[in-house]
Amino acid sequence: MSNGLVNLRDQQFVLFEQIGIEKLFEKEQFADYSKDVVLMMQNEAEKMAVNVILPTYAEGDKEACHLDKDGQVRVPKCYHDAFKKYCEGGWVAPMKAPEFGGQGAPILVYTACTELFSAANYAFLMYPGLTLGAGGLV
Repeated sequence: MSNGLVNLRDQQFVLFEQIGIEKLFEKEQFADYSKDVVLMMQNEAEKMAVNVILPTYAEGDKEACHLDKDGQVRVPKCYHDAFKKYCEGGWVAPMKAPEFGGQGAPILVYTACTELFSAANYAFLMYPGLTLGAGGLV
């Protein structure tokens, strides 16, 4: 899939050839990870970015976040389903430990996936991003 958002080959070059992320997989903490797992996650992140998040870009800008008549903050309606799918896909905190609802992924893998989501709609990504930050404070 050529996504027009992020050059996946460039990401793979940085992860595998420059950084040598596969050295991390020798550590017990990341023993469940391999190049194939990272490529699969990258592929799924690309699908999420292109098929779910990117379509919210223009519509979300038109509707925008706003206060309703009762003073409640409302996000664009198109974000609701996308956020649900983002959460169901395990993208909110994949780098957190499984006991905290994460997948124990290396932060580098999370960052590569997040680059796709950010390119698709940075405004949308702020919602789960702020949630992750708030959860870290708690």
